Amino acid sequence: MQVPKLLPWIGVAALVCAGLSGGCKRSAQSTDGAAKTAGSQQNLSQAERLYGVSPTLNKEVEYQPDVIVMEHGAEAIRAQSSDGFTWTIDAAAQGASQIAVDKILFATGRVVGRVLKVERKGSELDVTLGPMELTDVIKEAHINYSGTLDPANMLVYVAPPDYPGTYLDRDAPDSKEANIPHPGHFEKARIKVYALSRDGELRPLGTEQRHTAPCVAPAADGMPAQRYAMIKTAYFDARPVSDTNESGCGGSGFTRDFRYVNTGANSSTAADIAAVLLGGFSIVPDVRNGLGANIHYPLTNGMRFDAHARLRLDNPRFRFRLDITRGGVNTATVELQGVGGLDVGIEGGTSGDFKNVDRVFAIPVDISFPLAAVLPFSATFHQSALVQTLFAAKQAVIRANGEYKIGGTVMGGIVNGKATGEAPLVIEVSQNLANSLSGVSLGVNGLVLGYGGKLIVGLGGLGLVVGPYASINTSVGITRGSDAQTSLVGYTCRSAIFDLSLKYGLGWAIPTWSANIVSAFFSIFHAKPIKADYGIELGTIPIKSQKDSVPPSCEDKPA
Repeated sequence: MQVPKLLPWIGVAALVCAGLSGGCKRSAQSTDGAAKTAGSQQNLSQAERLYGVSPTLNKEVEYQPDVIVMEHGAEAIRAQSSDGFTWTIDAAAQGASQIAVDKILFATGRVVGRVLKVERKGSELDVTLGPMELTDVIKEAHINYSGTLDPANMLVYVAPPDYPGTYLDRDAPDSKEANIPHPGHFEKARIKVYALSRDGELRPLGTEQRHTAPCVAPAADGMPAQRYAMIKTAYFDARPVSDTNESGCGGSGFTRDFRYVNTGANSSTAADIAAVLLGGFSIVPDVRNGLGANIHYPLTNGMRFDAHARLRLDNPRFRFRLDITRGGVNTATVELQGVGGLDVGIEGGTSGDFKNVDRVFAIPVDISFPLAAVLPFSATFHQSALVQTLFAAKQAVIRANGEYKIGGTVMGGIVNGKATGEAPLVIEVSQNLANSLSGVSLGVNGLVLGYGGKLIVGLGGLGLVVGPYASINTSVGITRGSDAQTSLVGYTCRSAIFDLSLKYGLGWAIPTWSANIVSAFFSIFHAKPIKADYGIELGTIPIKSQKDSVPPSCEDKPA
């Protein structure tokens, strides 16, 4: 599958001076586009782009007493496990000797958390990190940041294959156990990192062409010998890699240090981000004009499903405020201006005997923008989805598409100790779901698509990001009556329900059901369960709720 071209739409320019009108300013109490890495993400070191920006000891931040601050933490990291929570760190690095269970390790803005386990392996430490709260790290800090959004600063982190809590089959509650890695499983160099280039392409971070002519590569990782070009990999492994030999095919350590990239005309060095497989579903992040995802479920058990949801952003701006005093959160908010519209579409069908699906997903991809001001926060987009099919006929097709214009600002978090949220005030229907609904069936059929696009500013990576967030959530349901109805009354009833809301809070970036699965994973390390009140929404603001029936005479009648 080809990686969709990503048009330059967004990139929280939290660390960009050049992208801000009026230049950069910085003081002990506020940051307006300031950063030690001003300019673009290309000005970060390679290790900082891969692992996150290292924290600093400075007079503007007071840390909690049990926090281990590694000022060169990015350079000390060697690898990450395939479950996403265990990091290999140079045991000789500054601060490494202090790492102990129950302390907070602050190695970078992404590598931060409560230490659950430490294991010495020669000159390295394997450190497993669990969840923490902002106030576990920060005792005193005051940040007020605002700026425009710039695509040149977008970094995309794709979770490793064993990352827990990515999906749940709600028809089979016990299946969540299959989404938890086996205890002790540990593979390195599996997370992949990409940057958005100026021409709108996702590029593996830090790759460099080592041999432009194809060479005959030996079989590796179960792959047959084929003609491949070879590039230096951007996986999470900071160990030096070997140079190619004269033939360009590498010497010893070839299979560890390099990956193969097909040189065919249709290939892409970022092809492995094209489809994140979650329980049989292929989910492709789509950031061509905003934030979105394409969901594909190939014909399986007599059922197929396709859907998309896209949240358009027009000239977006961003603001983050944080006031932590004496270990208490007074204010923690995130605000996004420029939400322009929403486009949703769903289509499904059956063929013969079938099994309906009911799945929820926490898409394991960070679309992240390092702020790197006083503290190495990142602004990160997370996406979640729900898919539910309600078919009753063995041969059926149903489809619909809706488009909505949105104007206003979304904001969420805590202000002066009180939960506060703000939702868009203007919404206009460009295309009605019910009017577009079509299909064919001898039975009553329905589809439901849920989508959440969440902006969170915080510390941590993937499922462990913690901070204030605002999430635009939509739920779309369509129902089409039986074609047999047409022969009786001259029409087929069609109906659609559209709900749009803002959820906001201060906590984890992942949904509650996903947090429960991650908690089950941490129980392997005898970690305390995640607190019940941590990460749940502080509030929900309805934006629009609409139900339409076509023809109108079908309203409140069975489809």
